[in-house]
Amino acid sequence: MLIRAEWDRFLAGILIAAGAVLVIVCWAGVSGTPFVADQLAYIASGGIGGLFFLALGLALLMSADHHDEWRKLDAIEAALRETSPVAEAPPTPPVPAQVSPAQLNAVAEGRKRGLSVLTLGGGVSAVIMIVGWVHSSGSGRQGVAAEGLTMSAAGLLVAVAAVAGFLVPSRSRLAARRAFLLRRFALADGAALARSGAPAMNGASGDVVFVASGLTRYHRPGCPAVKGLAAQPVSRADVSRELEPCDLCAWGDQQ
Repeated sequence: MLIRAEWDRFLAGILIAAGAVLVIVCWAGVSGTPFVADQLAYIASGGIGGLFFLALGLALLMSADHHDEWRKLDAIEAALRETSPVAEAPPTPPVPAQVSPAQLNAVAEGRKRGLSVLTLGGGVSAVIMIVGWVHSSGSGRQGVAAEGLTMSAAGLLVAVAAVAGFLVPSRSRLAARRAFLLRRFALADGAALARSGAPAMNGASGDVVFVASGLTRYHRPGCPAVKGLAAQPVSRADVSRELEPCDLCAWGDQQ
């Protein structure tokens, strides 16, 4: 039952262990022969193959973490529905109280598509690397072995691209969900500042946004994303075009 529930972590452990074994075998083979062609063949097989398994294993581990984080966000949303911190906030555009079944289905379908991308990319990558290893092994010629190593390296790049195509959309969905849940807190903080008449951060008020060194986004007053940072008030009209609005407090741009 535990293996079924944690199949991705279990499979990731197997892949990482296999990758480590292949890297060790590659090291032993390279150190045990004086011939450059044979050394390149070992690298094209055990070295590149080991990195391939390690990449897939780490991708599955990160995917499992994303899945856990999504479940934690579900728990946070359930708690927010029981005790809403924005009960006294002024009327705002309606926000769904919870993730709809359609959204949940979209998330599940997105995860399935991501796994399909990873599987397809891993299969294509494995074929390319096997062809490269066969091309380089047993030739005895340094140039031919180098060609095989290059093919194996190209296969590894395909695997890395598949991993990126698997993880990046998953991370984007998590960021959007987190912003969805926390935006109401930013709304409550901004509304509280407006009702109290207190000055915003660093004494600024009015049509002012905040920027901080090293950040690529600008923020509305009260945004928790810049809490504790040395954020400077800037007129909205003077914000650099290179900066994007914060996902968390983007509600301010819609009012």
